[in-house]
Amino acid sequence: MRTNMSTKTLPRCTAMALWVALALSVRLSAQTITTFDAPGAGTGFFQGTFVNSMNPAGTIAGFYTDANYVVHGFLRAKDGAITAVDPPGSAWSNLFAPGDNNSQLPVAISPIGNAIAGYFYDANFAAHGFLRSK
Repeated sequence: MRTNMSTKTLPRCTAMALWVALALSVRLSAQTITTFDAPGAGTGFFQGTFVNSMNPAGTIAGFYTDANYVVHGFLRAKDGAITAVDPPGSAWSNLFAPGDNNSQLPVAISPIGNAIAGYFYDANFAAHGFLRSK
């Protein structure tokens, strides 16, 4: 007696599709989203906290814009502690108030969190790189 392969394949495919959908829904429902704001971050237009990178240890490098549109770098540890990153010589805030204050933009963090790299602008709008080690 010959069996039709498609009659056995359809129920198996349906069962597999249901299993995958169930597995995905369980995995998605188990996720955790943590939000945070750097201390001093503004809440107005073009203000707030911006994340640029995160390493495997959960340390985050980024920047925030305060209520005066001054840009500051930060480093956030896995436990939530935030450290300011303000390289010496940075002197440009943003397009709204150039030449006033500071602008530091940490861009990358090392895998173990002992160094971050980024750039900043000086009073002449010249960009400079920086490396901050722990």
